[in-house]
Amino acid sequence: MTEKSFDKLRTSKNILWFKEISIQDIPLVGGKNDSLGEMYSKLTSKGISVPNGFAIAASAYWEFLKTAGLKEKIKKELKSLNVTDVRALARTGEKIRNLILSASFPKNIEREIVAAYRELAKTAKIPPSPPFKKGEKFSNTPLVPPLSRGKPVAVAVRSS
Repeated sequence: MTEKSFDKLRTSKNILWFKEISIQDIPLVGGKNDSLGEMYSKLTSKGISVPNGFAIAASAYWEFLKTAGLKEKIKKELKSLNVTDVRALARTGEKIRNLILSASFPKNIEREIVAAYRELAKTAKIPPSPPFKKGEKFSNTPLVPPLSRGKPVAVAVRSS
């Protein structure tokens, strides 16, 4: 496999584990996830404990917007926006947020996120918990931290 074909494979992934992320991946996963990947790969090898995790690639976000038919709706909202009108900015931002939160997530990406979360939970020895129990509907709403023996487990969910 050539370096170019490997790069193409990496950029087509929706989920990247911290161990796969390095400084050149900012366009793929954003700066915060890139930093987490750098810390994980650089510090873990030196014996410093850094929790594992995964990033959802920007390509998954764009696929979500496309398959949910949101790209054109968002463009329409932004087309006539007066960016100097703070109230109009707030109204338009709320409309776009509501469009995103009410849209259906693509099933392929949903399955990948759920599988990655389950893998992370398994490696951290956390039992599966809402909203990822088998048969339940995936939600675009903020995640409720899972419970382990009745106590909250630290889960960082960050969107930018």
